[in-house]
Amino acid sequence: MSRIVVLKLDQERYGIPIEVVREILPFSEITPVPGTPDFFAGFMNVRGELVAVTSLRRFIGKSEPEDPCPSKILVVASEEGNIQGLIADDVTSIEEVSLDSLQPVEDGENSAGFPKGLVLGIAVLGENLVVVLDVEKLLVESRQEEFGQRIS
Repeated sequence: MSRIVVLKLDQERYGIPIEVVREILPFSEITPVPGTPDFFAGFMNVRGELVAVTSLRRFIGKSEPEDPCPSKILVVASEEGNIQGLIADDVTSIEEVSLDSLQPVEDGENSAGFPKGLVLGIAVLGENLVVVLDVEKLLVESRQEEFGQRIS
């Protein structure tokens, strides 16, 4: 069994393996950078470390809410040590799931806006479906998008 951090974007639930989550922070000041993709929110200072921040809502083509709720920033780290902040509407829980029992994602179905290649699978938690994201690939994708090189 593995643990995932469950987060919300609108009414949809997503999961990120807890091993890659360094910390969860309340939304704080982000410095925007001109000329970057829409989903790239900017940079924030986390105890003296400059962290790039991506809006997961904008990454999957959703607009920001009219009535912004208090957001959370998940600071995640890849195996290579790349650190990035991911903005989510909320973090709801930490759940245990078997990554081997995740339901596969069919082309264009159930990935809730994320490209199929960025999704590990779908976890069923009670009555809720949780799209479990592959953070390693998400970080690569967002970095390549920043430089105009989208991967498939």
